[in-house]
Amino acid sequence: MDDLKIEIIYGLEGFEKVKGIRYRVFVQEQGVPQELEWDSFDRIAYHLILHLNNTPVGTARLFTKENRSYIGRVAVLKEYRGRGYGRIIMKAIMEHAKNIGIKRIYLHSQIYIKDFYKKLGYKEIGDEFTEAGITHIEMFIDL
Repeated sequence: MDDLKIEIIYGLEGFEKVKGIRYRVFVQEQGVPQELEWDSFDRIAYHLILHLNNTPVGTARLFTKENRSYIGRVAVLKEYRGRGYGRIIMKAIMEHAKNIGIKRIYLHSQIYIKDFYKKLGYKEIGDEFTEAGITHIEMFIDL
């Protein structure tokens, strides 16, 4: 039986676990330049880390910018995908957002994964756009 544990950290304390996952998924797999992957929002974000048998396997972050709250940098290591861990991460970070009083969450979904977010209740807004060389669509959900 897999032992799953959710950890939520704030800012950069314990960030090395988050950084390792994001480096492998976004920089190595997707080719996002490192200078775009690490940004000033990491210092002011809640970072969720999903541990499987004490190994960090997935992450997401939650931050507020200009009175809008965003979930982003949702990632599961390649060898752990297809097991429902992305859904577990999203449900947990949305619950955390609700617990701290956030009423609406926005995210920028890569186009290929937008149906994953739709199944969680997110709705598309606006037109597609390019971020870090990857096509995205903005989405939101009311909690």
